[in-house]
Amino acid sequence: MSENTTTVKNNYEKTFMISCKEVKSDSQKFIASTAKINGKWYKIKFTKDCELTPKKRGLYDITINLTEVSLEKGRPYTNSRGEQKMQNDTLWCKNVVKLRRYTEEEMVKRNLDTLSDVFEIDDDDDLPF
Repeated sequence: MSENTTTVKNNYEKTFMISCKEVKSDSQKFIASTAKINGKWYKIKFTKDCELTPKKRGLYDITINLTEVSLEKGRPYTNSRGEQKMQNDTLWCKNVVKLRRYTEEEMVKRNLDTLSDVFEIDDDDDLPF
């Protein structure tokens, strides 16, 4: 591969966080993935040919090459209250460059960071006793 091809390929690589949960449908179990990208929620799906996919529930950092991803626009639907809504768009990944699952320690730290913002906890504050 030439240097120019490598440069172009790297320019199209994007890394973002996905959340994966296990979903049960009829007698099947599968992993459903979502991501918030630039303030908008997307479903993340993988083609059958994609070799590197999440296998367990959790948070992952995923790196994809935009030349190997397609966008399926969400369709309108009617919710249980009779309101017209729009499904989230879906990113279909044909290939994943890198996938890293967050460890339990990283998840605990991330949760504590979020809660410290909610409760305005400053790690540098002196204890009151």
